[in-house]
This record gives sequence, C-alpha cells and structure tokens, in this order.
Amino acid sequence: MVTKISGSTTKETTLREDVTKLKTLIDTKTAELLELTKTLGSKQEFAEKNPTYTATANSISELKVEIETIEKLIKTTRKEYVTAYAEASSHQKLIEHFTTQKREYEEESVKNEELIEEQKAIITEQEENAKLRKTVEDTTKAQQLVFTSHQKVVEIEEELSEAKKTKEEKIAALNKEKDLKEKEQKATKEELKIHETKKGELEATLKATTAKNEITRITQEITGITTSITKATTKITAIEQAITGITTEVTAVTTEWTGTITDLTTKLTTAKADAEKDEEAAAKAVNKLPGTPGSDVKIAGGVIDKSDKGSAN
Repeated sequence: MVTKISGSTTKETTLREDVTKLKTLIDTKTAELLELTKTLGSKQEFAEKNPTYTATANSISELKVEIETIEKLIKTTRKEYVTAYAEASSHQKLIEHFTTQKREYEEESVKNEELIEEQKAIITEQEENAKLRKTVEDTTKAQQLVFTSHQKVVEIEEELSEAKKTKEEKIAALNKEKDLKEKEQKATKEELKIHETKKGELEATLKATTAKNEITRITQEITGITTSITKATTKITAIEQAITGITTEVTAVTTEWTGTITDLTTKLTTAKADAEKDEEAAAKAVNKLPGTPGSDVKIAGGVIDKSDKGSAN
C-alpha cells in the first residue's frame, strides 16, 4: 500500500510539475502574444499615417509571422497541458484512496488478530483495486473527454475571432482604397472644371478677336485644353469603374465572411452543448470513485469542484 501511495505520489508530483511548467509557458507566451499584438497595432497605425515608409511594412510582416508562431505554440502547449492535468487529477484520487485505506487497515489490525486481518485486508484490497482500476480508467477517459470538448470550444472561438478580424481588416482595406479613389475623383473633377472654365473664357475671347496671330494662338490653346478635358474625363470614368469594382468586392467579402462567421457560430453553439454534456458525464464518473461519499462533484472546464453534502464514517 505504501509503495502504491509513494508511486502514485511521485507520479502525481511529476505531473503537477509538468502542469505548472506548461501553464507557465502558456501564460508567458500569451503575455508575449498580447505585447506583440499591441506592437502590431501600433505599427499598422504608423504605416497608415506613413505609407511610404517601407521598413514599417517589413516589420509588420515579421510581427505577423512571430504572432502566428506563438499562437501555434500556445495551441500545442494547451493540448499537452490538458492531458497532463487530467492524468494528475486521476493520480491525486488514487493517492487519497490508498492513504485512506492504509489508515483504516492500521486501525482495524489493532483490534483483530494480525494474520486474519492481514489476509482479509489483502483480499479486500485485491477486490477493491480491481474495481478501482476500472473506475479510475473510466473517470480518466471522461475527464479527458471534458478537456478535449473544451479545447474544441476554445479552438472554434479562436477561429471565429480570427474570421471576424479578417472580415473587418478586408473591409477596412477596401474602404480605404475606395476613399482614396473618391478623393482622386474629386480632385480630377475640380481639375476638369478649371479646364472647362478656361476653355469657355478662351472661346469667348476668340469670338471677340480679329487679329490672325492671336486667333491662331488662342485656337492652339483651346486645342490643348480640350485634350486635357478629354484626359480628365477618361480618368474620371476609369475611377468610377474602379469605385464600382471596390463596392462590388466589399459586398462579396461581406457575404463570404458573414457566411463563415455564421457557420462557426453554429459550430460553437454545438460544441458548447457537447462540452456541457461531457461535464455532466465526467461528474457522474468522479462520484463513483472511492473516497467521495456524500459529495456532489461537478466538472466545469476541466476543473473539479466538490461540495460535501454530509460525512461518511
């Protein structure tokens, strides 16, 4: 019995150390991810204000790669953390059970003959250990399923958040492009108006002019302005077509990503419902473990919450 307690304690201690290390790594990388995200936001804001500064664009690309690497590491580490935590919890129950058994057997042996009680204890231990191994195995599987279910919820939430972010970024970029085109359109129309006004003035002057040289000069100038008017008109048409194209693309992006977000939202709802069912099943499995009489155990997000209803002697 002592050997089992010692073995389970050693294994549980090792697992707890692993859990602590994994949790520390997750927290550290999450903090790094937060800082990198803030830095990326600042860089993007700077890039918007200084579009000709190419070094910022390179820095943004490097930050995005670094963020993606950390996100993958966090996801992998979280899975390792889930498995280690579930196994550590199961070993803790074994330690509590074997410790309780050891104390009960020692107290009972004082009152009875040593040889008889030793044989009874061996038989009882063999029977209970057989049941315990099966119960612990079932409980471990149920708890691992809870962690897996919640991991799925977390992954879908992350995917949903990324989809919303992507949609916002794409639409923002298109709107920015559209705004630039509209400004260019406005400036070109103003330029066209100036040319048309100038042409009108020249045509009026031409009507009142009789000198041949002056007529030739004014006519040439009108021809040049007419060419400028044609170019400006052509440019305005091209800009209008570009704005129409951008508007169409905004609609397409909105439709595409709204559909994706809707699908992910549905998946998230289903995953949360499945996780809740797994929690209930795991709670029932934990309540079957020896050492939990009169207790109502609930597992939420992989965390065991035990509330005593009474005591058992």
